[in-house]
Amino acid sequence: MTRPTSRPGSRPSSIRTDSYWFRSICEQNSLSVRNHQLSLIQLYAELLVQWNKKVNLISRRDESQLWTRHILHSTSLLFHLSLVPTARFLDLGTGGGLPGIPLAILLPGSEFVLIDSVRKKTLAVRDIKERLCIDRIKVKCGRAEELGVQKEFRAQFEYVVTRGVATLPELVKWSTLFLKSPVSGVGARVHQNGKLFVQPPALIAMKGGDLEREVATAAKDKHVREILLVDLTIKGLEDRQLTHKKAVVVQFSVGN
Repeated sequence: MTRPTSRPGSRPSSIRTDSYWFRSICEQNSLSVRNHQLSLIQLYAELLVQWNKKVNLISRRDESQLWTRHILHSTSLLFHLSLVPTARFLDLGTGGGLPGIPLAILLPGSEFVLIDSVRKKTLAVRDIKERLCIDRIKVKCGRAEELGVQKEFRAQFEYVVTRGVATLPELVKWSTLFLKSPVSGVGARVHQNGKLFVQPPALIAMKGGDLEREVATAAKDKHVREILLVDLTIKGLEDRQLTHKKAVVVQFSVGN
């Protein structure tokens, strides 16, 4: 892969350079970030801020906290979960490419399809991914319930990831369209290097707040085998708004 570069005049001068702080936090949480990955994440942060001036990809108030509230938050899945390294991921409701783009950078053997129903957002994210020169990322505009029945997407993914764009029962319903059928007899909890191994097919939703009712409702779905709540704690970081964030891991038992 060639080293990515921005177009002339495209780098905003106001963005804070926090990539080495980001790497330090990752290392404290047992996640190694290589130099070329760090460069890609730095460039992604710059491009996201640049595009956010034109399209509302993240809250303008969050730009100064982009590294913590968005990039590090997305990455924190990898602090606690072990995933199949060569899997296909669907990022449902990607917005500005979160969590899909940071995860794709840090999982170099994976493929990602990022979907969102807002065309101007997908146009922005498509431009960002092209300037990052990552062919393993595809971007598609459309509603989940419509894309999920198309042959290109139906039962084609090991994982669905999302930052909580809908209620958990809705996310489960949509995920069953995209996820491959479970492997018979597989699904026991396994820990690898202190992390929970998530056996495909699975939905991994990053959500906050009181999840008790959502989890209870989603657990009634006939496709659901088990729902686990994983605290997304981050060593070395004090951010109260991230303290209560969880990864809701939904594993499935019934084929599509």
